[in-house]
Amino acid sequence: MTPDARIKVLVVENNATNTKNLKKYLQVMESIAVVDFARTAQEALNYLRNEEQDVCLVGEHLPDIEGLKLIELIRQDNPGTQIIVLSDQKQVDVVLKAVRSGALDFLTYDVSYEELNSTIRRAADAASAERKKLYPYLGENKRPENKEAEQLELGNVVTVYSPKGGSGVSTVTANLALAMRDPNYDIALVDSDLQYGDIALLFNEIAHVSMLNLAPRVNDLDNKLIEDVVIHHKSSGLYILSAPSKIDLSESVTGDKFCKILDYMRQMYRFIIVNSHPILNEASLAALDSGDVIVLVMTQEITAVRAVRSFLDLWEGLKLSRDNIVLVINHFDKESPLTIKKISESLKIPVAVTIPEDHQLMIKASNLGTPVVLSARNSQIAQSINQIADVVRKKLDEIKLSNRTRLFISPPV
Repeated sequence: MTPDARIKVLVVENNATNTKNLKKYLQVMESIAVVDFARTAQEALNYLRNEEQDVCLVGEHLPDIEGLKLIELIRQDNPGTQIIVLSDQKQVDVVLKAVRSGALDFLTYDVSYEELNSTIRRAADAASAERKKLYPYLGENKRPENKEAEQLELGNVVTVYSPKGGSGVSTVTANLALAMRDPNYDIALVDSDLQYGDIALLFNEIAHVSMLNLAPRVNDLDNKLIEDVVIHHKSSGLYILSAPSKIDLSESVTGDKFCKILDYMRQMYRFIIVNSHPILNEASLAALDSGDVIVLVMTQEITAVRAVRSFLDLWEGLKLSRDNIVLVINHFDKESPLTIKKISESLKIPVAVTIPEDHQLMIKASNLGTPVVLSARNSQIAQSINQIADVVRKKLDEIKLSNRTRLFISPPV
């Protein structure tokens, strides 16, 4: 952290006397910009959902859950935030548990001003260093300041689709969005599975607004409206446009409206990664219609080969080109008799990337709301997703200047 940077601190403490003493110290520390106070773990988590902190001072004993458990929850969703545990006395076993849970340091309530000040500064430096290491894309000036330069290039839409359910489209979509992150631009993740979309949940987010809030205003969209509806996932930097929470309301988002929303978002985001549903309803067709590149996901099954072949026949029947399709095999098994060569020959399209099977890793990532590209960056699955991102970028460069057929709306001249 630079010398003139101001530190944001959250104190999570239920004891009024301890809180008063800490406040007395913190209010006179020139390096601290903002101090917020929470009495319970739940209040603290609510604070952190709305505003990321540099440092959290967490009391060992809280009324709803133990402070050591809160450390794990904070570090899970806010890995850049550093935690200092506060307790009545230093006991070796408690200190070890705190450090293992993810705390940076451990202090007693009778800490001196000098020690508290230096510990908070060290924690702030650690927070800054960790964010730069984990999330280098979170730069200060992502979008060009020159409006004319901003208009030169619209963002690209990448749609992930499979004609057969159970292929892992949502998981591939979530991880691909992470792999497509760029240090200079914002990235959006859009859920076009309007009935059963769960992209937000894969990032441990609960959406209170969705695509549904944009549909009535597709003809007068603006940046502020989009920003009010998308979820900013702080740990990854992604902007997530969620599917409606109620199935019966999803039909109000027509294909034309969906395309207009995506086309407007091209002005705001460098890449827009779209999750889709296997049934070719209006939302799915609109997602495919808008996609500059289609990541076509399948598994090593005869039924999957048949479904993909039928889709490709339909694709060509709509006068659309195979050139913008990237074929991916998920849950890949090297021992399967249905080899890459056989699949490519049958479909007359090359397999671009294979994603290996690792059921336990994927289930854990899904349940924790931390996709593997975040939680297991060195895993074979994460490496395969990064390969898909590389292929997609190359494909986008190849087709950048080519015109294509649109099913719902015509591209701007």
